[in-house]
Amino acid sequence: MKKALFILCLISCSHARSQDMALARKLVDTLTSPYFWGRGYTKDGMKKAGSFIAEQYKSFGLQPIGSRNFKQNFSYPANTFPGRMELKINGRQLVAGKDFIVLPES
Repeated sequence: MKKALFILCLISCSHARSQDMALARKLVDTLTSPYFWGRGYTKDGMKKAGSFIAEQYKSFGLQPIGSRNFKQNFSYPANTFPGRMELKINGRQLVAGKDFIVLPES
């Protein structure tokens, strides 16, 4: 009896639907594209990615819970350096990204 149940489980699992790898690759390629700026806080990367994901949810037929949309407001305070950065130590000019990295929380 146990063997029959085990074989039945194996057969039924083989017909189960799995992930759509083509769709998954397409979505990952889209979200990692330059348009989304690494999904970061500069150049509205997070906002663009959030809007894209919300539209994908809608296209899958999902319904938001407790609100009219899929987005939730949150803050992510971080310093950005949109202009030219300059750092000298003991008179030596350092290059940002090569000699030093500025952390977002700095």
